Amino acid sequence: MKVALLGPGIISIPPPGWGAVEILIWDYYNALKYQGIQVNIINKIRKNSYEQSNLNSVYCRELIDEINNGKYDFVHIHYDCLFHIIPFLSCKTIGFTSHYPYINDKNYHSQDGFTNIFDFMVSNKTSINFVLAKKDYQYLLEEGAIENKLYLLENGVSTENFEFSNNPMNKSRTIYLGKISDRKGQHKYCKLENIDIVGPGGNILLNWKGEWTREDVYSKLSQYGNLLLLSKGEADPLVVKEALMCGLGVVVNESSAKNLSQEKFITIINDNNMDDLLMVQEAIEYNRKISITMREEIRKYAESKFGWNNIIKKYLKIINNN
Repeated sequence: MKVALLGPGIISIPPPGWGAVEILIWDYYNALKYQGIQVNIINKIRKNSYEQSNLNSVYCRELIDEINNGKYDFVHIHYDCLFHIIPFLSCKTIGFTSHYPYINDKNYHSQDGFTNIFDFMVSNKTSINFVLAKKDYQYLLEEGAIENKLYLLENGVSTENFEFSNNPMNKSRTIYLGKISDRKGQHKYCKLENIDIVGPGGNILLNWKGEWTREDVYSKLSQYGNLLLLSKGEADPLVVKEALMCGLGVVVNESSAKNLSQEKFITIINDNNMDDLLMVQEAIEYNRKISITMREEIRKYAESKFGWNNIIKKYLKIINNN
């Protein structure tokens, strides 16, 4: 089997620092290679969004030619804005994943330019539509998506790259790791006690500890007691799974808890209570106290639920059945 993974064309793969989709594609690449699959990453860097949205642009024409000339058995598109090139691909089997955080909320579709993409996901009759979360899967079905082309396949996380500590140096502190944005609300939660904010764009925030490289994430994340992520919208947040793989407990809101089960070390806050900083503070402290005693159990949970060995088996089974 010969597989192509199609990236966003925004930054390099693997990324030097931030870029959850790029990290995911790199993990797919390595997991497929480990299975003996011939796999290439196509990540043609674009100058602007117009190049990708215009089917007649030089960018799209060259991209289509590159994919078709590769004579792949399977092409997996990881950037939903490129859905319009699918009818022009000669590959027998094509997969499609949207990493958009508000698939199940049409209030955002128009303003974010997602309406046409969503309409494609609902009307699609030929491509494999990989969906990252149960809520999105159910919503697409309710909107009329064809069930035999819709597959729930959550993101995996590497089990080898992350250092693991059973006695972390910052066990009394919580990390909020991610690009600083209004959606993630770091401007509110930086005021909490015993919290470190890490990510690009946070130089004006309290408790901001700078921006990590990818290697920093691998080596430093396990030195914390737990992780906080309270976001207005997430597709299937990779950072939560990375934290669990490092032995951290997690405090997340409902929108950030997709694909998580009920566990002692997973605290889920109602979306309506995200602004109650006193309650959030208490939830963080309680979760950290419990989780610090369960480091190895948490890592085993992450390995069994999100490890690539299991994810890639499901992935290949879906491809082979189509």
